[in-house]
Amino acid sequence: MNISDWMNPVTLKELRQMVRSRMVAAGLIGFLAVSLITVSLVLLSSQGELRHGISLGEQGLGDSVFNAIYSVLAILLLFASPYFVGFRMGSERSNEHLDLQYTTVLKPRQLVDGKVAASVILILLFTGASLPFLSLAYLLRGLDVLQALLATLMLMLVAVACIFAALFLAAAATSRVFRVLLVLGMLSVQGMIVSGTIAGGLAMVNTRGLSLSTWSDAAAPGLFLAGWLSACLLLRSATTSLVMPAAANRSPAVRVWITALWGFWGMIAGLYAWHETSTSPIMVWALISILAFNLFGGAALSHAPGYSRRVLSEVSPRRWRRHLQFFFFSGAENGMLWALNMGALTLLAVLVAEWLREAGWKATNHDGPEAMPLAVLYCHLTAYLWSVRALWRGLLNRWITYRLAGVVAAALMLLGWGLPYLAAIGSPTHTATWAFGNPFAGFDDDLKDIVSTTASAFIWAALALAVNLPGLLAAMRAFASARNPREREP
Repeated sequence: MNISDWMNPVTLKELRQMVRSRMVAAGLIGFLAVSLITVSLVLLSSQGELRHGISLGEQGLGDSVFNAIYSVLAILLLFASPYFVGFRMGSERSNEHLDLQYTTVLKPRQLVDGKVAASVILILLFTGASLPFLSLAYLLRGLDVLQALLATLMLMLVAVACIFAALFLAAAATSRVFRVLLVLGMLSVQGMIVSGTIAGGLAMVNTRGLSLSTWSDAAAPGLFLAGWLSACLLLRSATTSLVMPAAANRSPAVRVWITALWGFWGMIAGLYAWHETSTSPIMVWALISILAFNLFGGAALSHAPGYSRRVLSEVSPRRWRRHLQFFFFSGAENGMLWALNMGALTLLAVLVAEWLREAGWKATNHDGPEAMPLAVLYCHLTAYLWSVRALWRGLLNRWITYRLAGVVAAALMLLGWGLPYLAAIGSPTHTATWAFGNPFAGFDDDLKDIVSTTASAFIWAALALAVNLPGLLAAMRAFASARNPREREP
């Protein structure tokens, strides 16, 4: 049996196209040429020191050569490779070829994994092409081989994460205008990623600061690997869901992974807080979680109303399992209720940490937020999302499509945050004029009465949920009546 029979067919297709692609060949030749010119310039700039044997005798030129090659390789792997893969994925997701992805017998997971595998081989190709120059850097002395290998491995891992991000953005953008905006936005984001990776890798090599001799030294690389794996798995599940047809049940895999990652990082934050006797890790984890869950709630707000036949066909006839599926299946109310509950669980974990500290746990909070500001943030964001949902169901659906409901909620949040400070321009105190409606009012040191602000935000959120209660009950009945789509109740 041939090895091609065991490989992913998408990987084979991508590799064949890369072999025939002039862009890959031109990129490889250009990379070798730029690397050769860069090394030559580094050696020529040190000609005087080489002539007198100063550099080779005292510190060597290996670190200078490695820094130059590492920078060139980072720009290639973190800039060129993700854009190359993203443009190829975007061309396949165009209106002319979109039906081909829906009519194939391949699973969406195979499509994503095949493209990632081909991209990893491309990354290994360019990294292998740089090995002669890296070997030259070692021969010129002054280079710590272990630190150089770890920095190169870190670069490759970041490049793989960028590949996942490029595939996700290419799958999410189906219109040309959205693609242009994403490309322009990713240029700045990718620039920060490239500069940060280069700075981290060069600092690792030049300062020799990374050590794996003790468990405490291995904590930072372990957290980096955990964060990298979490981001890759989340982007993989999200990309797989986007590749599915719009009528498919896209949400379960993504929400299950997000819930698992939320629990995993919450456990890490709790262990770190116990080790450091500080609640700051828990508070920072809670802040990120609340913002993320409300972002996912806004995405669910822009979901199409009702349920498709494909979603209803997967509903379990068992009541307890059907109730659990309601939070994870595709649907506007499903996603918003899932985000609401996950945010409430996060806030509950914060309150438990505060209670433990008051009960005798000798922990401090140096840098993280407190429980009350997080409650203000959670209640305000929840109130905005569910208020927009009620307005859209009752009035705005005549003029605004459901796809823009999340955008409207985000715009109102920005207005609620910015207007109190804009109204305070010209005042001697420069503090916010009012706190109601400002999600980040609890983080303002000049806020006088945070209790009343929290109470007003909670009442607003409760009223918004009460107004949406009929829609939630209707969605639950529609979801519960789909035990068998052929025998569904009218």
